[in-house]
Amino acid sequence: MSVIGKPVIPKEHGVWPALLIPLLAGSFVNPVPGGVSGSAILLLIISAVAGIFFLEPLRMLIKPPAGGVRSRFVAWLVIYFLFLLVPALVLIVVYERSGLAWFFIPGVLLTALRLWSAMARVQRELFIEVVGVFGLALTALAGSYVQNGFLPASSVFLYFLCAIWFLDRTFMARRVLFGLRSGVWIENIKERAVWFQKQLFYHALALGLVLLVIVLSSGSVPFYAFLPFLLATFANGRIITSKAPLTDPMKVGYSELILGLLFGFSLVVAFRTFVAV
Repeated sequence: MSVIGKPVIPKEHGVWPALLIPLLAGSFVNPVPGGVSGSAILLLIISAVAGIFFLEPLRMLIKPPAGGVRSRFVAWLVIYFLFLLVPALVLIVVYERSGLAWFFIPGVLLTALRLWSAMARVQRELFIEVVGVFGLALTALAGSYVQNGFLPASSVFLYFLCAIWFLDRTFMARRVLFGLRSGVWIENIKERAVWFQKQLFYHALALGLVLLVIVLSSGSVPFYAFLPFLLATFANGRIITSKAPLTDPMKVGYSELILGLLFGFSLVVAFRTFVAV
């Protein structure tokens, strides 16, 4: 135990909604004969979460912090790897989901990108976060595949919807956090809207892309799947019209988490309730 020490935990809290919300949405978006397998969801969540945890001791092994104990990083690397691999093997062998092995390819690529960004000190660069969103949203496909044994067309379009959502929220969150760190708070609402004009443009573009996905789906995505994206419109409106200045990054993160959960739940309801024509 003295070798293991305290757990090596990643500090990027924003990764969890982008990882788990698509996974849950993908698991529930299509009706499954016999019902959704809760045990399969749990195994997939454990493996996916362990994959994120795995990155931190690996990064510290490659570039150890001052005073870091190498044996501790190795120990947690092994622990996280086992929690990643064992549930995945159970899904592949016991649940006969051999196609899940293909998801390790983007996982390895994302790991390489994460390590490179850490070494190059560009963790917060926009293109890193954009690629990360596209990669993490793949859990929507993984969740759907684990439940169905194949990838329904609707789950493929769901992947793009999730990617659009989290890209849109990433752009807004980056701007908000920049304002918090720099102490910027514009009292005049019109001037504040101008300060956020690029993010508002991205949001309008996101709404257009959602409509395009719905049209291209040829009925696989109901039109009502557009409505959950208006949650982001409402959130943006509150940010711009708020009289109280934003001062706490944790509150911003918590708000985004709640918003993401509402989005995922509403999206599943839209898919499961309404039939596109």
